Amino acid sequence: MTVEQASMAQGIGPLSRINLYAARKVLRRADLVTVRDRESQLALAGLRVPVSADAALLHDLGGPAAPQKPDGLRFLFIPRESRSKEFGEKLSRALENFCAKHKAELRVTEFQPLSQEGIRRALEEIRAADLVVSMRLHG
Repeated sequence: MTVEQASMAQGIGPLSRINLYAARKVLRRADLVTVRDRESQLALAGLRVPVSADAALLHDLGGPAAPQKPDGLRFLFIPRESRSKEFGEKLSRALENFCAKHKAELRVTEFQPLSQEGIRRALEEIRAADLVVSMRLHG
């Protein structure tokens, strides 16, 4: 099958009713459409679109991924800047408790790198993780 028009790993919404109508009308014309989350899939109900990963994760980074930690999970947290010191402290305690309970190694990375090297490092961290939690809307 030759795919001439594709829209991959799209996040749909929140959209007004008229914009959702327009998006659905345009996406119906594509040969292939995938979305990045269940909410986007539900927004496009009736189009039968699968949920898929971001295609950037398929990029060959050249070299092996970081070795997996043998005695527990590798947990990656991608924060969003918070101006609330209290929230940051509560979040830190929750992450520490989770990691202690599940014998997880906690890694934290920003996902707004401006250089090619920063992008490569962020993708390596994501690939090496067993669990990724992101506070960013688009991870």
